[in-house]
Amino acid sequence: MDLDNITEWFEESSKLRPKMEAAIPDLWKGYLAMHKAAYSDGALSAKVKHLMGLAVGLRAGCERCILNHTKAAIHAGATRDEILETLKVGIAMGGSPAIGFAWYLNKYLDEHDML
Repeated sequence: MDLDNITEWFEESSKLRPKMEAAIPDLWKGYLAMHKAAYSDGALSAKVKHLMGLAVGLRAGCERCILNHTKAAIHAGATRDEILETLKVGIAMGGSPAIGFAWYLNKYLDEHDML
């Protein structure tokens, strides 16, 4: 992954999504339905759910999850402080490995003047 511009990497890699959808349409359709059900506003707002996804992504060591949920949380109205609080939880739950993956989040926030 090119850390010179992580936003560009994320956007470029997202262009492969239609190919994945075409290759495994049955699975992809189910995944999208699950994703919509999980992250839609309900008892918890979409913003809170994406912040939770960010924390889990940090714990799981999933770079794409970290970036996707950060972007979605910002789009849903998350502030810099809310994202940094979520980062703390992710690191607390994930330990030292989560700190390593936190650099993806830090780079993304820096590129968007949020760090």
